[in-house]
Amino acid sequence: MQIDEVIARVEISALMSLYNTAGDSGRREEFSTVFTDDAVLEAPGINYTGKDAIVDGLFSGEAMARFVRHHLGTSTIAMTGPDTARGRTYFQVITEIGLDHSGVYTDRFRREDDTWNIAHRKVSIDYVSGDSRFFPHGRPVR
Repeated sequence: MQIDEVIARVEISALMSLYNTAGDSGRREEFSTVFTDDAVLEAPGINYTGKDAIVDGLFSGEAMARFVRHHLGTSTIAMTGPDTARGRTYFQVITEIGLDHSGVYTDRFRREDDTWNIAHRKVSIDYVSGDSRFFPHGRPVR
């Protein structure tokens, strides 16, 4: 592994953490910096294209729980080119009820202007609590 790849992996890991910490704390402007302008976010029940649509969609309405913490687990990052990478990361979401839901982020990353961003994120849900604050009607359809 070359030093450039090590640096890229560290920067991508920091990007994934920023997605969760900025989102959990409602820091909209900071959250918007994690995406490419043409990013795509796919998750159960949603499909947003473009940074603005993603941010507007995730920061609208009552979708957020009063207390939420996303926790990242096992993660793999594979470089697919000097400015592209893909990743797969397990996550768990804790709300005031405890474990709310968990699943997998499947990502494509792209470096533009020397900054790594999420170009495409597919969120798959593997577990949903019966008391979920995000999925009040039970397990979402994939």
